[in-house]
Amino acid sequence: QIIANECDLALLTINDDSFWYSYKEEGEDDDNDYEYGGDYDHNDEIDGEKDQDELGDEENKMNIPTAKGVITTKPLEFGVLPELQDEVEVIGYPTGGDELSVTRGVVSRVEATEYAQCSGSYLLAIQIDAAINGGNSGGPVVDSQTKNVIGVAFQTLNDAENIGYVIPVTVVQHFLEDVRKYLKIPSTTNEAKKKNKQKHSETTNEAKHVYNDRGVVVRSCYPSSFAKDILQSNDVILSIDGIHVSSDGNIPFRRNGRERVTFASYIQTKFKNDVVKLNIWRNGSLLEGVEVPLCISSKNKLVPSHWQNYPTPYLIVGGLVFTVLSIPYLDEHDAWGDFISENISYLLNKIYEPIPERQVEEKDQETQLEQLPKDEKPNNNKPTKDNSNGSRLHKQHNHQDIVVLINVLAHPNNIGYDEKSNLHLVSCNDVKVKSLQHLHKMILEIEEQQDTEDVSNIDEFIKFEFASNTGSSGGQVVVMETSTLRETTLEVCEEHSIQKPYYFPPIMN
Repeated sequence: QIIANECDLALLTINDDSFWYSYKEEGEDDDNDYEYGGDYDHNDEIDGEKDQDELGDEENKMNIPTAKGVITTKPLEFGVLPELQDEVEVIGYPTGGDELSVTRGVVSRVEATEYAQCSGSYLLAIQIDAAINGGNSGGPVVDSQTKNVIGVAFQTLNDAENIGYVIPVTVVQHFLEDVRKYLKIPSTTNEAKKKNKQKHSETTNEAKHVYNDRGVVVRSCYPSSFAKDILQSNDVILSIDGIHVSSDGNIPFRRNGRERVTFASYIQTKFKNDVVKLNIWRNGSLLEGVEVPLCISSKNKLVPSHWQNYPTPYLIVGGLVFTVLSIPYLDEHDAWGDFISENISYLLNKIYEPIPERQVEEKDQETQLEQLPKDEKPNNNKPTKDNSNGSRLHKQHNHQDIVVLINVLAHPNNIGYDEKSNLHLVSCNDVKVKSLQHLHKMILEIEEQQDTEDVSNIDEFIKFEFASNTGSSGGQVVVMETSTLRETTLEVCEEHSIQKPYYFPPIMN
């Protein structure tokens, strides 16, 4: 029903209500009952008649049809964030067997951790030493004493022993509250601000002297951030909502400040359109109570963080394989590793580029419309969602991607280009490429011209121009014969068992 890749959670709807209930046959002894987490004891038996009455009342309240036997399934309740060294139990059906598995461990850490489901998303996580294996993901992790849910098992650390991670109950509750408020994908993404430690800035030395080694420096703001017009380069954030920020970007968390987390973890507890108040040191003076709205949306990112669980888009033209630059693409090429190619380094820097001016204006207009009272909003503020070509073309012209050449599938008609990869496509036949769909449209127009027009009026060659990885002009160029383009594409797809020469996920339409 709802998928939130940023926090690796989803809300499911079960069509068959019987999924939630198990029934005890009439005449079955209470002695056979076993409640998770408790040892069986004959002294714990309760009067069967009274138990039936209580369960009957619960049935009536929940409008559950009366059936043979009684309902015995009970929901787990949410607990609180555990302390270090608290014992927890992981429940699930991991590999190795068919029955319910319960493993026990202790809480080792509570800190912001990268969520593997969405590269670059850092949220609060609980590290435990209980075994988490394939099949445990999505299962509850409970407090060994209270049996209340303290989180959801979701990932482990490769090449390490007894290190598993749990989505804490605070993130789960935030996700559920976001769904309740907005009925859409939650906004538990990181506030898009880049920051550096104080020791790297002359401005912070002054603030450090005055405010005793407090605060982090704002080096710049992402173009999609609503803080870009509020915060300035070299601002020092001293506190957020009255909570002091230390020079390493951490804030007090629990146990009188002996536990600490990044201040981004505090921002992630907020919801869309919430406001935080910052105390800022700017140009030698203190600014108190600077309000910053939290309105982060993945729609405003030039480089998408994920494809919402759809396959990656691609387009094959004459053996050249194109896609859209995305965080998963960069992650696949280890863009944040120690050793990367010049082409990947160039692409990595593209994620910080400003959103095209036209898109920024449209985003501001949408924001203003959202803030209008419901009865004052125009009915035609957005194009209607239909499947007509006109609607799709409208969206294509208003949308912009960074189109990347992944590699070249070898064919006699593209000899000499087979080693080219990870290049940013700038233009096709001297026309700037706005998006992958825009490139597809241009290719289709060339093929249609070949079918309907005099061949003499069509360009003999098609030229793809790529950006230079040094940022200067004069990037690489690929030239192919127009007349053999379609044939080459079909033969390459057939040779590599590719059903279609293109794919665009529904979210791009």
